[in-house]
Amino acid sequence: MYEKHYISDQELQKFQKKPYRFDNNLRSRLLYQEQRNNFPQLSKNLKQLKNQKKTDFEIDNILIRLVLNITRKTSVKANTFKSGNSQNKCKLCHLLPGQKGFPVLNQQYFVIPNPGITISGDLTIPAIEHRNQEITGNFVDMLKLSKELYDYSIYFNGAMAGATCPHLHFQAGRQNILPGEKQILSIFKNNQISLNLEEINKVKNVRIYRINDFYRECFLLIGQNMRAIQYIFNGLMDKLRHINSLFESTQNIPHFGQYISALDKKEEEARINIMVNWDKDIHSYTVAIFPKRTNRPKIYYNPENKIILGMAIKEALGNIITFRIEDYNRLKNSPSKIIRAFQETSVTKQQGDKLTDYLVNM
Repeated sequence: MYEKHYISDQELQKFQKKPYRFDNNLRSRLLYQEQRNNFPQLSKNLKQLKNQKKTDFEIDNILIRLVLNITRKTSVKANTFKSGNSQNKCKLCHLLPGQKGFPVLNQQYFVIPNPGITISGDLTIPAIEHRNQEITGNFVDMLKLSKELYDYSIYFNGAMAGATCPHLHFQAGRQNILPGEKQILSIFKNNQISLNLEEINKVKNVRIYRINDFYRECFLLIGQNMRAIQYIFNGLMDKLRHINSLFESTQNIPHFGQYISALDKKEEEARINIMVNWDKDIHSYTVAIFPKRTNRPKIYYNPENKIILGMAIKEALGNIITFRIEDYNRLKNSPSKIIRAFQETSVTKQQGDKLTDYLVNM
């Protein structure tokens, strides 16, 4: 599907200044340099990104970055999953002229720079064939990708938890840029920034943690055994799906199990945001799991004081993206609205307790 968009190693070598080992991690870095020069939409958005407003907060030891990023207007406003399932309209089936990339994981996925950039080095990794945006059966690919792109973290948004395209895709960004990610990864290194961490269990040498007082529920899986991590993840997803099925629908929380026209099926998968990171020095995975109720906080539906805000994986990792200056200013002057957005889109503490009870008894 992407044959016209392949870039060769010969083209990428022009941007290689030092004799590094040529692998997919290096390809990703060189691709970004090439596309910054030769893909006009990325070049334009990178210039705008340099001038974006941003404000950093620290609330109860929780790091949050508020960003005004006009390049994200389409994604923040997107209501993709109410549109029909059509490959003819799928933006990941039809890349833009000038967009280049390379295949990974036995040509199952294709690495391209994300023109709707949120952080420097932002990548999109779509499946080469059009498949539904579901993590079931694809989670192990996140682990494999994190190992191949070892300077990056790999991200996933569930269909009803912030994804803006129904075509299966992951995202990737350079490690340790997003404030919440920085906090999570620092826990197991210098622990410079304290978080209330609770060790729940250890299953097949994979440690399971829950972060308390993070304003959104977050579970961590830390270990080297890919199959053990997959086993724990699958069990957690089954339990979360049951919790999701008991949601009471409200203005901002849609009924679980509804028909999703863009996927041409009823909702079956638990609502979730995921980050996967591979530490090449200690050969260990860090998986951060954010169980969700929805991606839209209540204020999004307020007709008089609406703030256009979507809470997906980058937001779960502390990077709050707005594209309207009035929304940016209101959130900057009232950070408590960000805390409420975390709480209203995450599963509740009581639902997190149920997930914890399940993980304790695995």
